[in-house]
Amino acid sequence: MLYNGTEFLTPRGGYTRGPWGPNGEEVSYPTRKVTMEMWAMLGWLPYITDDVPEHYSGGAPVIVKTALEYRCTYPNPVFEAAPWRAQLLAAIQAKKIAKRDGGFMVDETLFDSDANANVQYLNFYTRITKDPTYSTPWKASGNTWVTMNAALFALVSSGFQANTEAAFAWQAQMDAELAAAPDTFAALLAIEALINT
Repeated sequence: MLYNGTEFLTPRGGYTRGPWGPNGEEVSYPTRKVTMEMWAMLGWLPYITDDVPEHYSGGAPVIVKTALEYRCTYPNPVFEAAPWRAQLLAAIQAKKIAKRDGGFMVDETLFDSDANANVQYLNFYTRITKDPTYSTPWKASGNTWVTMNAALFALVSSGFQANTEAAFAWQAQMDAELAAAPDTFAALLAIEALINT
């Protein structure tokens, strides 16, 4: 990130995490140096940010001005597992809900599985317990219409239950994987990838 006297800019025209070495090469954290000579032709003074990597904290930044650069550093970055774990738990919960409410297939027809659909299934079950011959036009997920009767409802009920159980089983597995993972960047990154597969 470079400072031209009025605003912070980058050689690519937008924000970049960098970093850049003195010869324009990519370098790894925490070494981030850009010489003023590199950008003198543009009239920019380098403003270098030693960004704390994601899931790390380093306290307040310290800005150091030298003859050749402005340098912003975060002393002693520390990996923080707890906030990341909380984010992963929230992601697991959100994906469980998406799996549970995302519908299920019966004979190549997608049926709804959200809370509203559950209420309708319970209502239909009440009707067929009183009259096993009862049937009615039923709109499945999307624009698909079927004739709901006791035989089809048995398949739908079974599919609904299996879909719900699968969603919770997935959540239980992910929660266990996260609980067993050590507080390291690599381990939690692997859990994040597992959740997103």
